[in-house]
Amino acid sequence: PDHLDEDARREWKRVSKQLDDVGILCKIDMAFLAGYCQAYSRWRHCARMVQQLGEVVPELSDEIDPITGKRKPTGKLLTNPYVYAMNRALTDIRAFGAEFGMSPCSRARLTITPQSKSSIPSRQREESEAV
Repeated sequence: PDHLDEDARREWKRVSKQLDDVGILCKIDMAFLAGYCQAYSRWRHCARMVQQLGEVVPELSDEIDPITGKRKPTGKLLTNPYVYAMNRALTDIRAFGAEFGMSPCSRARLTITPQSKSSIPSRQREESEAV
């Protein structure tokens, strides 16, 4: 889908074929799969930011340093807000992924009815592979 960012599109391409091959993915599931892919992209972005900035960051006051023009630190450390966003994205990944059997436990609970033809029309599958 066009609305997905680059990381989400890569994940879409990676998982959609696998889910279709095992008969899990239907056309009606596209919004759920897009949600999973966006959550995955958010998680990657936040993980990169935590890696770059660290898990703790300095608390900043409202006071502006006249030399740098930036907010002055208070001397306290806080959990990096990206840590919370990363954990929320991971929760979303788990929730969406469970719907598609993307963990060993959720996969064990799935009942898949084999289909003679792909449940995603070939044009839609080709478009998703082109992403």
